[in-house]
This record gives sequence, structure tokens and C-alpha cells, in this order.
Amino acid sequence: MSENSIETSVVPPVNGTDDGEAVHGAWVAVMVHTNSERRVADRLEQLSFECYVPVQEEIHRWSDRMKKVQRRVIPSIVFVRSEETRFSELRRQSQVRCLLTNPGETRPAIIPDVQIERLRFMLGQSDVPVELSSNMHQMEIGSKVIVMRGVFRGLEGTVSYMSDGSVHVGVLLQGLGYAHVEINKKEIQEI
Repeated sequence: MSENSIETSVVPPVNGTDDGEAVHGAWVAVMVHTNSERRVADRLEQLSFECYVPVQEEIHRWSDRMKKVQRRVIPSIVFVRSEETRFSELRRQSQVRCLLTNPGETRPAIIPDVQIERLRFMLGQSDVPVELSSNMHQMEIGSKVIVMRGVFRGLEGTVSYMSDGSVHVGVLLQGLGYAHVEINKKEIQEI
């Protein structure tokens, strides 16, 4: 199998399906009660909503054991693909606290497909923790970059922090902030 065919299977398709069909609805961020993300997502999937709970597998060490755990990257948030006509149905669910909105608006903030795809890609490929920074002022918008090598090859993002040998590349999540991960400077190229 060639390297390109491996790349294609890792990156999710642009329209969210493998067969070229259009996907209806838009992604919105739903705030849920603490520690109920998976349960709410399961319930919403039973109601024919597409859901995504961003988690990252980590190994936690204690003095007597080690255990793989799923760390919620964005606690209390479930991303849901929904038609606008079904927003009220989402709000009526018992564990749903609210649908996140942009400041000064009442309509739920729409999250572009590409932002969800990039987050999924980062979480699927990273062997270091992906963090979310909600303070937009700390994340100065810098150069647009693309990762040329390594596990993040093909990821496009914005440089948010630089140190001696690495940069933090961030992916904007509309209304929430940046998910960012540290990448070696040698692996990126400015777009």
C-alpha cells in the first residue's frame, strides 16, 4: 500500500460521507451536563442526529497501575449535526443545557465541516495532548501553515505559539477557541 493511500484513509472525506452524498445540516456545539457527553450523544444518535464527542486516549499512571482512559478534550460539549428546523428538538433534551451561540446572537453558532474534520484529524493522529484554548486574545492569529511531514501531514492551521524547536498549530473551532498541538518547526511550511 502506498503512503498516499494511507493518508487518504486517515483524513475524513470533505462532505462527511464515503460515497459522495451530500450531508444535510450544520454542526453546532451543544453544552450538556457534566460527565454526560457520551450518554447525550448516544441518545441524540437514537434520534437520528450525527454526534461527535472529541476525546483523546491517554495513559494515566498511578503508583500501582496504569490505565488507558478517554480524556474529553472539550468537557461538557457535544458537536451535533442538525438541520435548523430541529434545533428546538435539541434544546428540549433533558441533559442539554444550551446550544452555544456567537456573542450577541440568539441563533446557534454554526461550525464549518472543515473545522470538525481538522479536529478529528488532530485527535486521531496526535501522540501528545491536544489542548483547547478558549482565550482568543492569547492565540494571536499568525501565519497560515500546512504540515508537510509526520503524523499531521496535510493539516492546515494557524501558528499560535513558537518556541525554539517547535510551534503550536491551532485549528479554530467557531465560538469555542483553538484546538492546538505542538509540532516541530521543520515539519511545517507557510501557505
